[in-house]
Amino acid sequence: MKKFLILFLIIFFNADFYSEIPSVPDDYIILEMANSGYDLYIKKMEGIESILLTESEKDPSLKKTNYGLRTPKFYPCNGNEIRILNGKILHTKYDLYSLIDSTIEPHPILKEAFHFFLTDTLLYGYKWTRQGEIEVKPGTRINLRLFEKKYGDYSGNFKDQWIILKLFYNKTDYNRGVIEEFKDISNAKAMVITKSEDFKKQIHDLIVNTLPIEYDLDLIFIIDCTLSMKEEMPVFKNIFPELKNDILKKIKKARIAFIFYRDYGDMFLNKIYDFTDDLTYVDYLVKNIQIDGGADIPEAIYEAIYEIKKLNFKSDNRAAFLIGDAPAHPVPRGKVSKDDAKKILEEFNVKFNTICIPVK
Repeated sequence: MKKFLILFLIIFFNADFYSEIPSVPDDYIILEMANSGYDLYIKKMEGIESILLTESEKDPSLKKTNYGLRTPKFYPCNGNEIRILNGKILHTKYDLYSLIDSTIEPHPILKEAFHFFLTDTLLYGYKWTRQGEIEVKPGTRINLRLFEKKYGDYSGNFKDQWIILKLFYNKTDYNRGVIEEFKDISNAKAMVITKSEDFKKQIHDLIVNTLPIEYDLDLIFIIDCTLSMKEEMPVFKNIFPELKNDILKKIKKARIAFIFYRDYGDMFLNKIYDFTDDLTYVDYLVKNIQIDGGADIPEAIYEAIYEIKKLNFKSDNRAAFLIGDAPAHPVPRGKVSKDDAKKILEEFNVKFNTICIPVK
Protein backbone atom coordinates (compact mmCIF):
# COMPACT_ATOMS: atom_id res chain seq x y z
CA MET A 1 0.00 0.00 0.00
CA LYS A 2 2.85 2.39 0.89
CA LYS A 3 4.66 1.59 -2.38
CA PHE A 4 1.47 2.28 -4.34
CA LEU A 5 0.96 5.61 -2.54
CA ILE A 6 4.56 6.71 -3.19
CA LEU A 7 4.26 5.76 -6.89
CA PHE A 8 0.94 7.63 -7.14
CA LEU A 9 2.48 10.78 -5.64
CA ILE A 10 5.43 10.66 -8.04
CA ILE A 11 3.15 10.27 -11.06
CA PHE A 12 0.83 13.00 -9.78
CA PHE A 13 3.74 15.38 -9.18
CA ASN A 14 5.25 14.78 -12.62
CA ALA A 15 1.88 15.18 -14.32
CA ASP A 16 1.40 18.51 -12.59
CA PHE A 17 4.95 19.70 -13.21
CA TYR A 18 4.78 18.85 -16.88
CA SER A 19 1.22 20.02 -17.39
CA GLU A 20 0.77 21.07 -20.98
CA ILE A 21 1.02 24.78 -21.66
CA PRO A 22 -1.57 25.86 -24.28
CA SER A 23 -0.63 27.40 -27.61
CA VAL A 24 -1.81 30.94 -28.22
CA PRO A 25 -4.32 31.18 -31.14
CA ASP A 26 -3.77 33.88 -33.78
CA ASP A 27 -6.89 35.77 -32.75
CA TYR A 28 -5.55 36.02 -29.18
CA ILE A 29 -2.69 38.22 -30.46
CA ILE A 30 -3.15 41.89 -31.35
CA LEU A 31 -0.45 44.17 -32.77
CA GLU A 32 -1.26 47.87 -33.03
CA MET A 33 0.79 50.85 -34.19
CA ALA A 34 1.98 53.20 -31.43
CA ASN A 35 4.21 56.24 -31.16
CA SER A 36 7.77 55.14 -32.01
CA GLY A 37 6.81 51.47 -32.26
CA TYR A 38 4.06 48.91 -31.71
CA ASP A 39 1.87 47.65 -28.86
CA LEU A 40 1.68 43.85 -28.70
CA TYR A 41 -1.16 42.33 -26.67
CA ILE A 42 -1.50 38.60 -25.92
CA LYS A 43 -4.63 37.29 -24.26
CA LYS A 44 -4.21 35.84 -20.78
CA MET A 45 -4.83 32.08 -20.90
CA GLU A 46 -5.13 29.54 -18.14
CA GLY A 47 -1.76 27.87 -17.58
CA ILE A 48 0.30 30.86 -18.75
CA GLU A 49 1.51 33.23 -16.03
CA SER A 50 4.29 35.07 -17.84
CA ILE A 51 5.68 35.53 -21.37
CA LEU A 52 9.21 36.34 -22.51
CA LEU A 53 9.91 37.39 -26.09
CA THR A 54 13.05 35.68 -27.43
CA GLU A 55 15.12 35.76 -30.61
CA SER A 56 14.77 32.01 -31.21
CA GLU A 57 13.58 28.80 -29.65
CA LYS A 58 15.57 27.27 -26.81
CA ASP A 59 18.16 24.77 -28.02
CA PRO A 60 16.98 21.33 -26.79
CA SER A 61 20.62 20.20 -26.42
CA LEU A 62 21.35 23.29 -24.25
CA LYS A 63 24.59 23.83 -26.19
CA LYS A 64 23.53 27.13 -27.77
CA THR A 65 22.70 30.17 -25.69
CA ASN A 66 19.26 31.55 -26.36
CA TYR A 67 18.61 35.25 -25.67
CA GLY A 68 15.56 37.23 -24.73
CA LEU A 69 14.66 40.32 -26.73
CA ARG A 70 15.04 43.79 -25.23
CA THR A 71 14.41 47.39 -26.21
CA PRO A 72 17.36 49.78 -26.80
CA LYS A 73 16.33 51.90 -23.79
CA PHE A 74 14.02 51.82 -20.80
CA TYR A 75 10.25 51.89 -21.34
CA PRO A 76 7.87 51.60 -18.36
CA CYS A 77 5.59 49.11 -20.15
CA ASN A 78 8.00 46.22 -19.52
CA GLY A 79 10.96 47.95 -17.90
CA ASN A 80 9.57 47.50 -14.39
CA GLU A 81 8.81 43.79 -14.78
CA ILE A 82 10.59 41.19 -12.63
CA ARG A 83 12.62 38.44 -14.31
CA ILE A 84 13.92 35.38 -12.45
CA LEU A 85 16.83 33.26 -13.65
CA ASN A 86 18.32 30.36 -11.65
CA GLY A 87 16.11 31.28 -8.73
CA LYS A 88 17.35 34.87 -8.48
CA ILE A 89 15.82 38.19 -9.56
CA LEU A 90 17.96 39.79 -12.26
CA HIS A 91 19.17 43.32 -11.48
CA THR A 92 21.59 44.22 -14.30
CA LYS A 93 21.00 47.30 -16.45
CA TYR A 94 20.19 45.10 -19.44
CA ASP A 95 17.34 43.40 -17.62
CA LEU A 96 15.51 46.73 -17.28
CA TYR A 97 14.92 46.54 -21.02
CA SER A 98 13.86 42.85 -21.22
CA LEU A 99 10.59 42.12 -23.00
CA ILE A 100 8.97 40.04 -20.29
CA ASP A 101 5.51 40.44 -18.77
CA SER A 102 3.77 38.88 -15.77
CA THR A 103 1.32 41.74 -15.22
CA ILE A 104 -2.16 41.32 -16.65
CA GLU A 105 -4.04 44.43 -17.76
CA PRO A 106 -7.57 44.97 -19.12
CA HIS A 107 -8.06 45.10 -22.89
CA PRO A 108 -11.27 46.10 -24.75
CA ILE A 109 -11.17 43.05 -27.05
CA LEU A 110 -9.03 40.43 -25.31
CA LYS A 111 -10.51 41.24 -21.87
CA GLU A 112 -7.24 40.45 -20.02
CA ALA A 113 -3.87 40.55 -21.73
CA PHE A 114 -0.10 40.64 -21.43
CA HIS A 115 1.24 43.87 -22.93
CA PHE A 116 4.58 44.53 -24.65
CA PHE A 117 5.85 47.73 -26.22
CA LEU A 118 8.07 46.95 -29.23
CA THR A 119 10.41 49.51 -30.71
CA ASP A 120 11.19 49.41 -34.44
CA THR A 121 14.45 47.60 -33.61
CA LEU A 122 14.90 45.06 -30.81
CA LEU A 123 18.22 43.79 -29.45
CA TYR A 124 19.43 40.43 -28.17
CA GLY A 125 22.66 39.06 -26.74
CA TYR A 126 25.73 40.97 -25.57
CA LYS A 127 28.93 42.25 -27.18
CA TRP A 128 31.08 39.76 -25.26
CA THR A 129 29.06 36.77 -26.51
CA ARG A 130 26.65 36.74 -29.47
CA GLN A 131 24.47 39.72 -30.24
CA GLY A 132 22.15 41.01 -32.94
CA GLU A 133 19.11 43.06 -33.89
CA ILE A 134 15.60 42.27 -35.10
CA GLU A 135 13.68 44.77 -37.22
CA VAL A 136 10.06 44.90 -36.07
CA LYS A 137 7.36 45.26 -38.73
CA PRO A 138 4.36 43.27 -39.97
CA GLY A 139 5.70 39.93 -41.18
CA THR A 140 8.50 39.72 -38.58
CA ARG A 141 8.78 36.34 -36.79
CA ILE A 142 9.46 36.32 -33.06
CA ASN A 143 9.31 33.60 -30.43
CA LEU A 144 6.97 33.60 -27.45
CA ARG A 145 8.32 31.77 -24.43
CA LEU A 146 5.27 30.85 -22.38
CA PHE A 147 5.80 30.08 -18.68
CA GLU A 148 3.51 28.37 -16.20
CA LYS A 149 5.11 30.51 -13.45
CA LYS A 150 5.42 34.27 -13.14
CA TYR A 151 8.59 36.24 -13.93
CA GLY A 152 9.87 33.79 -16.56
CA ASP A 153 10.80 31.33 -13.84
CA TYR A 154 12.35 28.21 -15.40
CA SER A 155 11.71 26.15 -12.26
CA GLY A 156 8.26 25.54 -13.76
CA ASN A 157 7.27 24.33 -17.19
CA PHE A 158 7.69 26.53 -20.29
CA LYS A 159 6.97 26.30 -24.01
CA ASP A 160 8.18 28.09 -27.15
CA GLN A 161 5.85 29.27 -29.92
CA TRP A 162 6.75 31.18 -33.07
CA ILE A 163 4.38 33.94 -34.22
CA ILE A 164 4.31 36.28 -37.22
CA LEU A 165 3.49 39.88 -36.36
CA LYS A 166 0.36 41.15 -38.11
CA LEU A 167 -1.19 44.56 -37.60
CA PHE A 168 -4.69 44.51 -36.19
CA TYR A 169 -7.45 46.79 -37.42
CA ASN A 170 -10.99 47.05 -36.11
CA LYS A 171 -13.17 46.04 -39.08
CA THR A 172 -15.72 48.80 -38.49
CA ASP A 173 -13.02 51.46 -38.32
CA TYR A 174 -11.28 49.87 -41.30
CA ASN A 175 -14.39 50.00 -43.52
CA ARG A 176 -15.01 53.60 -42.55
CA GLY A 177 -11.34 54.48 -43.03
CA VAL A 178 -10.90 53.00 -46.49
CA ILE A 179 -14.06 54.70 -47.81
CA GLU A 180 -13.02 58.07 -46.38
CA GLU A 181 -9.51 57.61 -47.73
CA PHE A 182 -10.70 56.88 -51.28
CA LYS A 183 -13.09 59.83 -51.20
CA ASP A 184 -10.39 62.16 -49.94
CA ILE A 185 -7.77 61.21 -52.50
CA SER A 186 -10.20 61.47 -55.44
CA ASN A 187 -10.54 64.73 -57.36
CA ALA A 188 -13.28 63.38 -59.62
CA LYS A 189 -15.67 60.56 -58.71
CA ALA A 190 -15.37 58.29 -55.66
CA MET A 191 -17.40 55.09 -55.85
CA VAL A 192 -18.04 52.29 -53.37
CA ILE A 193 -18.90 48.65 -54.10
CA THR A 194 -20.01 46.49 -51.18
CA LYS A 195 -19.59 42.74 -51.01
CA SER A 196 -23.34 42.30 -51.44
CA GLU A 197 -23.30 43.89 -54.90
CA ASP A 198 -22.51 42.28 -58.24
CA PHE A 199 -18.85 43.26 -58.55
CA LYS A 200 -18.63 42.21 -62.20
CA LYS A 201 -21.50 44.44 -63.29
CA GLN A 202 -20.63 47.31 -60.95
CA ILE A 203 -16.95 47.57 -61.96
CA HIS A 204 -17.94 47.60 -65.63
CA ASP A 205 -20.75 50.12 -65.31
CA LEU A 206 -18.91 52.49 -62.97
CA ILE A 207 -15.92 52.80 -65.27
CA VAL A 208 -17.77 52.97 -68.58
CA ASN A 209 -20.44 55.42 -67.34
CA THR A 210 -17.84 57.66 -65.70
CA LEU A 211 -15.74 58.15 -68.82
CA PRO A 212 -16.77 61.06 -71.08
CA ILE A 213 -17.10 60.67 -74.83
CA GLU A 214 -13.75 61.88 -76.16
CA TYR A 215 -11.72 61.52 -79.33
CA ASP A 216 -8.62 60.52 -77.39
CA LEU A 217 -7.77 59.68 -73.79
CA ASP A 218 -4.79 58.61 -71.69
CA LEU A 219 -6.34 56.15 -69.23
CA ILE A 220 -4.57 54.77 -66.14
CA PHE A 221 -5.62 51.78 -64.04
CA ILE A 222 -4.01 51.74 -60.57
CA ILE A 223 -4.77 48.36 -59.03
CA ASP A 224 -4.21 46.76 -55.63
CA CYS A 225 -2.40 43.44 -56.25
CA THR A 226 -2.24 42.14 -52.68
CA LEU A 227 -3.85 38.96 -51.37
CA SER A 228 -6.91 40.81 -50.08
CA MET A 229 -7.98 41.10 -53.74
CA LYS A 230 -8.05 37.33 -54.25
CA GLU A 231 -11.82 37.31 -54.81
CA GLU A 232 -12.09 40.47 -56.92
CA MET A 233 -9.04 40.03 -59.15
CA PRO A 234 -10.36 37.00 -61.10
CA VAL A 235 -13.61 38.91 -61.69
CA PHE A 236 -11.70 41.95 -62.97
CA LYS A 237 -9.67 39.75 -65.32
CA ASN A 238 -12.84 38.12 -66.59
CA ILE A 239 -14.69 41.37 -67.23
CA PHE A 240 -11.74 43.28 -68.72
CA PRO A 241 -12.15 42.27 -72.42
CA GLU A 242 -15.76 43.49 -72.41
CA LEU A 243 -14.80 46.55 -70.36
CA LYS A 244 -12.02 47.42 -72.81
CA ASN A 245 -14.31 47.07 -75.83
CA ASP A 246 -16.98 49.30 -74.26
CA ILE A 247 -14.35 51.91 -73.40
CA LEU A 248 -13.25 51.95 -77.04
CA LYS A 249 -16.84 52.59 -78.10
CA LYS A 250 -16.69 55.91 -76.23
CA ILE A 251 -13.02 56.76 -76.83
CA LYS A 252 -11.83 56.47 -80.41
CA LYS A 253 -8.12 56.65 -79.54
CA ALA A 254 -7.51 55.25 -76.06
CA ARG A 255 -4.05 54.66 -74.65
CA ILE A 256 -3.92 52.58 -71.48
CA ALA A 257 -1.34 52.42 -68.69
CA PHE A 258 -1.20 50.29 -65.55
CA ILE A 259 0.30 50.79 -62.11
CA PHE A 260 0.10 47.64 -59.99
CA TYR A 261 0.88 48.16 -56.32
CA ARG A 262 1.48 46.13 -53.19
CA ASP A 263 3.15 47.16 -49.95
CA TYR A 264 6.45 47.60 -48.15
CA GLY A 265 8.32 44.34 -47.68
CA ASP A 266 6.53 42.63 -50.57
CA MET A 267 8.23 41.39 -53.72
CA PHE A 268 7.56 44.78 -55.30
CA LEU A 269 6.12 48.09 -54.16
CA ASN A 270 4.69 48.98 -57.56
CA LYS A 271 5.05 47.98 -61.22
CA ILE A 272 4.55 50.55 -63.97
CA TYR A 273 3.45 49.80 -67.53
CA ASP A 274 3.46 52.91 -69.68
CA PHE A 275 0.71 54.03 -72.06
CA THR A 276 0.10 51.82 -75.05
CA ASP A 277 -2.53 51.43 -77.75
CA ASP A 278 -1.45 47.82 -78.34
CA LEU A 279 -4.61 46.14 -77.08
CA THR A 280 -3.15 42.64 -77.35
CA TYR A 281 -0.41 43.71 -74.96
CA VAL A 282 -2.99 45.29 -72.65
CA ASP A 283 -4.92 42.01 -72.53
CA TYR A 284 -1.67 40.17 -71.77
CA LEU A 285 -0.86 42.45 -68.83
CA VAL A 286 -4.28 42.03 -67.22
CA LYS A 287 -4.33 38.27 -67.77
CA ASN A 288 -0.98 37.92 -65.99
CA ILE A 289 -1.62 40.07 -62.92
CA GLN A 290 -0.37 38.16 -59.89
CA ILE A 291 -1.56 38.84 -56.35
CA ASP A 292 0.59 38.35 -53.27
CA GLY A 293 1.76 40.07 -50.09
CA GLY A 294 0.03 42.72 -48.05
CA ALA A 295 0.55 41.18 -44.58
CA ASP A 296 -1.12 44.15 -42.91
CA ILE A 297 -4.23 45.94 -44.14
CA PRO A 298 -2.93 49.35 -45.39
CA GLU A 299 -1.08 49.43 -48.71
CA ALA A 300 1.39 51.76 -50.47
CA ILE A 301 -1.27 53.78 -52.29
CA TYR A 302 0.42 57.19 -52.24
CA GLU A 303 3.56 55.74 -53.80
CA ALA A 304 1.48 54.18 -56.59
CA ILE A 305 -0.21 57.51 -57.38
CA TYR A 306 3.14 59.29 -57.26
CA GLU A 307 4.44 57.03 -60.05
CA ILE A 308 2.03 58.75 -62.46
CA LYS A 309 4.79 61.30 -63.05
CA LYS A 310 6.82 58.60 -64.84
CA LEU A 311 4.17 58.02 -67.51
CA ASN A 312 4.54 59.52 -71.00
CA PHE A 313 1.31 61.43 -71.57
CA LYS A 314 0.28 62.41 -75.10
CA SER A 315 -3.36 63.39 -74.71
CA ASP A 316 -4.64 66.42 -72.79
CA ASN A 317 -7.56 64.24 -71.71
CA ARG A 318 -6.34 62.21 -68.75
CA ALA A 319 -8.22 59.92 -66.37
CA ALA A 320 -7.29 57.33 -63.76
CA PHE A 321 -9.15 54.68 -61.78
CA LEU A 322 -7.81 53.44 -58.47
CA ILE A 323 -9.27 50.01 -57.67
CA GLY A 324 -8.61 48.54 -54.22
CA ASP A 325 -9.98 47.51 -50.87
CA ALA A 326 -7.52 48.97 -48.37
CA PRO A 327 -6.48 52.46 -47.25
CA ALA A 328 -3.03 53.96 -47.40
CA HIS A 329 -0.78 53.76 -44.36
CA PRO A 330 -1.95 56.40 -41.84
CA VAL A 331 1.71 57.27 -41.24
CA PRO A 332 3.72 57.03 -44.50
CA ARG A 333 6.64 54.62 -44.22
CA GLY A 334 8.48 56.13 -47.15
CA LYS A 335 9.10 59.63 -48.44
CA VAL A 336 5.77 60.00 -50.29
CA SER A 337 2.86 61.58 -48.41
CA LYS A 338 -0.78 62.09 -49.32
CA ASP A 339 -0.02 65.71 -50.19
CA ASP A 340 2.74 64.58 -52.56
CA ALA A 341 0.29 62.23 -54.31
CA LYS A 342 -2.34 64.97 -54.64
CA LYS A 343 0.22 67.40 -56.09
CA ILE A 344 1.11 64.89 -58.81
CA LEU A 345 -2.55 64.58 -59.80
CA GLU A 346 -2.82 68.36 -59.95
CA GLU A 347 0.47 68.84 -61.79
CA PHE A 348 -0.42 66.32 -64.50
CA ASN A 349 -4.10 67.31 -64.60
CA VAL A 350 -5.40 63.77 -64.09
CA LYS A 351 -9.08 63.19 -63.29
CA PHE A 352 -8.63 60.71 -60.48
CA ASN A 353 -11.54 58.33 -59.82
CA THR A 354 -11.58 55.76 -57.03
CA ILE A 355 -13.47 52.49 -56.76
CA CYS A 356 -13.49 51.19 -53.20
CA ILE A 357 -14.28 47.55 -52.42
CA PRO A 358 -14.44 47.48 -48.60
CA VAL A 359 -14.47 44.30 -46.57
CA LYS A 360 -17.90 43.76 -45.06
